[in-house]
Amino acid sequence: MKTTIATSLCFILILISITLKGQNSNKIIVEDEGWQLISDLATPASENYPIAILLNQAAGNRQAYKVLANELFERGIASLRIDLRGHGESINQGKFEPSANNPLIYEAEKDVAAIVEYVKQLPGVTKEKIAIVSASYSGEEAAESGRIHGYVNAYIALSPGSFSQESINAVDESDVPWLFIIGNDDPWLQVFSFHFETAVRSK
Repeated sequence: MKTTIATSLCFILILISITLKGQNSNKIIVEDEGWQLISDLATPASENYPIAILLNQAAGNRQAYKVLANELFERGIASLRIDLRGHGESINQGKFEPSANNPLIYEAEKDVAAIVEYVKQLPGVTKEKIAIVSASYSGEEAAESGRIHGYVNAYIALSPGSFSQESINAVDESDVPWLFIIGNDDPWLQVFSFHFETAVRSK
């Protein structure tokens, strides 16, 4: 697995408590399979800027990233905070309810692909500087979208408990930086570590 200064910086930003300074953001809608994915886009005044796509956790919403989005904005990095299908305000076709086989979780990789394509069309975005920050289930959705539709330039996965063995095996083959952040008290830590050790031994 690879890490870069950019991914390490994002890790630091997530951990630091900061004061909001009032970023400028626009509410937008990304359409996918009839879903209206409600999002907040914050872009710096400069051209050729990098952008971070921020994906919510299960039963969460995009508001969790307000502080991080503000800090990225202050550093000239754009952000797009998303409510994936069935979460937050993106409930025009149904609302997520916790369930082991809830399709609103296992089909969200299509949302990620649609969002990436939207971001690539934004004026001013540097297409070689797109990162995805995910949390919980959206880590697997980001990884699956990458395997199927193509990877972006960097990934940060916060406590990706549902990360599949297939996604783990594909991390090195993706040839892009990945940063995994898992707390010591995370119930998925041992399972996640076992999967990675298995993948390493199989190479």
